Amino acid sequence: MEHHNWKVAEAKAQFSKLLRSAEKAPQIIENRGQEVAVVLSMDEYRSLQGSRESAQPAARLAEFLDFSRQLRSEKGLELEPPARSNRPFDPLET
Repeated sequence: MEHHNWKVAEAKAQFSKLLRSAEKAPQIIENRGQEVAVVLSMDEYRSLQGSRESAQPAARLAEFLDFSRQLRSEKGLELEPPARSNRPFDPLET
């Protein structure tokens, strides 16, 4: 069985069927036309967790930087470091 998109009311009414289907393929839950959640098997979940935990730190950093770049572009956010007030400033130190 392949994945199925479920409306919230349908998922609630047929919860047992949703769980059985999730054992075979991820099941997507929609609320008001928006995909809001995924129900998947424990094996699939553990596999995803294991691959994430075993990822090299550089891969996790790259994932964070990609997410940060996306967030800044979508929200128009820009991070500014705080001013260095804990040590003297030497303009020739660059």
